[in-house]
Amino acid sequence: MSNKTYGLKKEREVMKMLYEDKDTYYVQRSRGSFGAFDVVAFTKDYVKLVSVKSTKKKYASFRKEIEHLYNVPVPSYCKKYLYIYWSPRKDRKYKGWQIIKISEGD
Repeated sequence: MSNKTYGLKKEREVMKMLYEDKDTYYVQRSRGSFGAFDVVAFTKDYVKLVSVKSTKKKYASFRKEIEHLYNVPVPSYCKKYLYIYWSPRKDRKYKGWQIIKISEGD
């Protein structure tokens, strides 16, 4: 599976997770975008902007991504998140999704 295909699969998993949330009305993937956010979810109160990352490495730092997302200006009704998928490994205790709330709108 190519990295692009794997990333698309993870974005679709996030979309499904967000869509199954009772507060979410609409979920949209940013197709072909090289922007900061991969998925956008609308609720009645706010817009959730999500960047999706995954890693197979034993250790990984997403400090640059977090800093970049933190500095992206968004309206006050938006919330920014980073969803990280940690692939299963024998030498890793944590596996699965980690959700980091970056900040609320400016």
